[in-house]
Amino acid sequence: MSNEEKQYCFGCGVELQCSDPEESGYVPEEVYKRKNASLCRRCFRLQHYNEEKETIDVEGDYIKILHRAKRTRSLIVYVIDFFTYSFSFFDSINKAIKGLDIIIVANKRDILPKSLKDDRLERNLHKLAKEKGLKVVDIILTSASKNYHIDDLLEEIEEHRKGRNVYFVGAVSVGKSSLINTLLKNYANETTKMITTSPYPGTTIDVIEVPLDNKSYIYDTPGLPLDNSLISKVERKVVLAITPQKEMKARVYQLNDEQALIFGGLARFEFIKGKRTNFTVFASNNVQIQRSKLERAKLAFYSLIKNRGIKPLSEYLVNEEDFERKEYDLEKGGYEIGVSGLGWIHFKSDNIKIALIVPKGVEVAIKKVK
Repeated sequence: MSNEEKQYCFGCGVELQCSDPEESGYVPEEVYKRKNASLCRRCFRLQHYNEEKETIDVEGDYIKILHRAKRTRSLIVYVIDFFTYSFSFFDSINKAIKGLDIIIVANKRDILPKSLKDDRLERNLHKLAKEKGLKVVDIILTSASKNYHIDDLLEEIEEHRKGRNVYFVGAVSVGKSSLINTLLKNYANETTKMITTSPYPGTTIDVIEVPLDNKSYIYDTPGLPLDNSLISKVERKVVLAITPQKEMKARVYQLNDEQALIFGGLARFEFIKGKRTNFTVFASNNVQIQRSKLERAKLAFYSLIKNRGIKPLSEYLVNEEDFERKEYDLEKGGYEIGVSGLGWIHFKSDNIKIALIVPKGVEVAIKKVK
């Protein structure tokens, strides 16, 4: 077989083959013959079925990678997603790459309502990046699944890297692997080097190394765990249910005080005190939301879990001790409150009091918005 006829996995760079399922690079014969395979079986399973990857030592080997990126003044592509964007930045990463040129890639644009304009989303991200102390040279809104702005990303990388290496960083479940795969489908390797996967020098962490020219590379680092996210607290079937796969419908609830909203068997929002208020919820369309009177909300919540009367439900979240309560007194203004891995709520406060009951260890972020 000539080199021109060989096929390579866009995930890990291994040469594809259809003869031995036990060897690396395997794809089914019918897929291989059609010459449309993009991922080997292992990478396909990792991407589509969320199979577990090895735990990453964030404070050890991973920081070594970022320190080398800083020494070489490399370009950083910081991948976040719109579903968990408030929680997608890591303080340890931010500190390690401070001062470097950074392109923020906000992936999964397709899950947001089309009524939200790109320029508004970009302004919000610029503000958030500034709060994190990051030197952002560009922000690109993308959708790997829709091939949205992928060509623009390639052009911006080439413009800003100025011959330097490029490091892709980001959390798990932000779609980084899908983004890299989509990038590589539009990638023309004009070098004598091959895409490879191997441990990064001085570490035990495997990275995908993509040659940009004969002296520089894209380094695709593993996704970092979101330990403070709901996705790290529940089983795979629940992760699939709470992670949006298509455009989220904005659900608006007009609540009086002493009313509550129940989000599947996963969380509860309580409007304790204040004037009638509209709350706009952005969450996966698979998350059922039920309204309740505040005095009955707690009993209703655990009754729904016990009787499996609402979806999604987690086998790990069944008792009151599995949850914790967070209360907020909010002055006048617009607010966004997010639950990591579940979604967020927009509303205007007129000196109101609210509470969120979420699984223990799940982060809640609240901020003022215009």
